[in-house]
Amino acid sequence: MRSRWIGLIGALLVLASNGFSQTEVMTLEDCIQLALKNNSQLRNAVRQVTLASTNVVTARSNVLPRLNSSFTAGRYISGPRTRLQDVPVGFDPVSGRVIYEQRQIIQSSVERNNYGARLSLNYNLFDFGQSWFRIWQARSTAVAAQDEYEATRQAVLRTVKERYFELLKAQELVRVYELAVEAAQRQLERTEAMHELGSVAQADVYKARVNLGQQQISLINQKNLVEIAKANLNTAMGREPTAPLYLAEYRAPSDTLTVTLEEAITTALAKNPQIRAMENRLRASKMGVRVAQTNFLPTLGLSVSYSRDNEFLDKVVTRHIDRDYSVIVGLSVNLNLFNGLSDKADLDREQTNYRIAEENLEETKRNVIAEVKRAYLNLKAYREIAQLNQENLRSAEEDLRLAEERYRLGSGTLLEVIDAQLALTRARATYVSSRYDALIAQAQLESAMGVIAP
Repeated sequence: MRSRWIGLIGALLVLASNGFSQTEVMTLEDCIQLALKNNSQLRNAVRQVTLASTNVVTARSNVLPRLNSSFTAGRYISGPRTRLQDVPVGFDPVSGRVIYEQRQIIQSSVERNNYGARLSLNYNLFDFGQSWFRIWQARSTAVAAQDEYEATRQAVLRTVKERYFELLKAQELVRVYELAVEAAQRQLERTEAMHELGSVAQADVYKARVNLGQQQISLINQKNLVEIAKANLNTAMGREPTAPLYLAEYRAPSDTLTVTLEEAITTALAKNPQIRAMENRLRASKMGVRVAQTNFLPTLGLSVSYSRDNEFLDKVVTRHIDRDYSVIVGLSVNLNLFNGLSDKADLDREQTNYRIAEENLEETKRNVIAEVKRAYLNLKAYREIAQLNQENLRSAEEDLRLAEERYRLGSGTLLEVIDAQLALTRARATYVSSRYDALIAQAQLESAMGVIAP
């Protein structure tokens, strides 16, 4: 009997553990790792890096020799035919030349086998650097793809952090509005009791009820914002928006980012992956111009071909490679004299692409600097607001206490109490918002600087 109870308890523990695993409390690190695993944009960025790497291999093939081989086997069949042909019929007795007459010749059908084997080598000896320009262009594009992957990864980190802190802020603000509802409920009860004693008018009861209703509406709206924030964070992690989500308590690290605005801008210009990607795109465009310029120049190539042809297979596959063969060695110079102005159009296009890449790089730098400045100023402001609001909270609490005391003694009004309650709620909400908004601004600043980490 005892073993049965132990088994039953064990089964219940397993079921309980499975249930809790589905509603696991997640830390910021858990959310980030899940997002890095599930994010579709990040997976596609990895594929773009792979594609860019294959283009480098393709570009390298232009500086390597190309070796081709082929083997053919066939049967030649010619049916009987009648044709005109010059046939020798004798010699001229004076000149001694052969005398020909045109006669009809009847040829019987012919059938024979034909076998062939070929091995050819082609090598681009010199093309004024065009092949190497293509390699450098492909390499720059591949590095740009890696930078764009890093930019995507950092964007995922920033988004997860932003939505994580937004959810924590929304949840903490729920508690703020719950306190406001509790305070409004207590005030309504006190006002009703005072009205029964005849110390306040009926109008104060109505005002207290209106205040309670407004606070309840604010609480309902805030709870809706919590559910929206959960859906946003789930989406960022690649989960279903309606999936259950519980967050662990977050403690901000003590080693917060402390740099000047100038240092932040300098770091961003050096490390921001979007800027690095644009710089490599610009290098690739420059190599594209070089490639287009070499289209006007000649190329020098070498070719070597070894072939064997015979009506008998054993003559082709024999080990005696010094018999029944032919070798062709060639040196070619190719110069495109005119191709309908296509080369000029290619050059114009590549030069335009280069100018576009230059403009994109400068625009990206300006946007990054603006983003750094915006996040830096927000971070500084939110930190200052959070520090100042601690004193505001103490003042608001004391003001509410005094207003309630005056109202109880009959020297104050209910409006003063309600105003004090609203001021305290605003102070609490401002303090909560400023703390989490500072964390969001810090994540945005780190992302713009290119130093955001999981």
